[in-house]
Amino acid sequence: MGQGRHGLGLNVTRRAFVAFGGVAVAARFRPVAAQGWTPYAAPKPPAISAKAAYVYDATSGTPLFAINEDARLAPASLTKIASALVVLEKGNLDDVVTIEDRDLVGDDESRVGLVAGDTLTVRDLLAGMLIPSGSDAAKALARHVGGQLPPAPSGDPMDAFIAGMNDEVAQLGLANSHFQNPHGLDGDNHMSSARDLAVITARAMQDPVFAEFVATSTLTLPSALNPEGYTIYTTNDLLVDGTAIGVKTGTTELAGGCLVTATTVGGNIIIFVVLGAELVYDENGYPKSPARYADTRDLIAAIDADYDWLDPVSTAGLPEELAAWSATLPPGAAVPAPKSRLDQFGYRLVLGPAASPGAPVGRVMFTVGNEILSERQVVQL
Repeated sequence: MGQGRHGLGLNVTRRAFVAFGGVAVAARFRPVAAQGWTPYAAPKPPAISAKAAYVYDATSGTPLFAINEDARLAPASLTKIASALVVLEKGNLDDVVTIEDRDLVGDDESRVGLVAGDTLTVRDLLAGMLIPSGSDAAKALARHVGGQLPPAPSGDPMDAFIAGMNDEVAQLGLANSHFQNPHGLDGDNHMSSARDLAVITARAMQDPVFAEFVATSTLTLPSALNPEGYTIYTTNDLLVDGTAIGVKTGTTELAGGCLVTATTVGGNIIIFVVLGAELVYDENGYPKSPARYADTRDLIAAIDADYDWLDPVSTAGLPEELAAWSATLPPGAAVPAPKSRLDQFGYRLVLGPAASPGAPVGRVMFTVGNEILSERQVVQL
């Protein structure tokens, strides 16, 4: 597998060209299909107990492991990641919300313990939804933010908020998710997939407020009624023990044990999604899922064993090729490559007509064989 030396490319008119296998040839700007290149097919992970899993390098855009990744499953409280996206994009974090009786939930649901008549900001309620997975906070947020969205036919702001959640996943191009509530209780048509949840989480992690809250183990929220406030604790054991930088848990009878975890490799954020892990029950009959943590730890160990993260700027032949065309690859994400196929690692450079300095002029695709691991933009010097 060639490394894309400049070679013949130096004699090609700068209308558009693609460099591969030591040869550069004139090409239309979308040569991938013509050459038979395909997205990297993530292998199955080592054996785990969960029904579905997906491991995704959110920084490079590379899938690392996948099993039943598109199966439509109950997501439990992982739903609240999608709810947070709508709140962050459509709501005002400084708005003050008065808690109503209809926001409250029973002891059988995860909750902040909000009291009717209390007032909290949207920001504080968002923390209450994400850190302890508070369904009372989720309902208050959906009612408030939904009231600021285009009204639903029912006139209920909760329905408007849920429509906003489904609009959000549609805009992300996700076909295996549909939400019926903002908190994640099981419903006949309430579903998502491991791959979809990885994409939703990757999008959410770009927001610094979301990233801060899902990395927080404990926090005290202010209360207008209780001077001591509401002290909340994370439900995520991997955050407590320092394995993860987020994200959150989910548990219902139908969904089983669910977990989205974020870690870092170098500067890259890696998202792990586990759905449908085994449940066990404590002495009070409450479900727990040690298996979801064991599965995630196994997946973390597997990426370390099976992948190397490579500096794309140092790819053999690429600096010379770019210099020949007065182009550059800005610093950015490392590229994960399977250790068993490092001898196949290469690149495909596609350039369009010359552009003004600093403007995008093409892209480079990092590959193993004919599979594309990641793409990066190239700019004109």
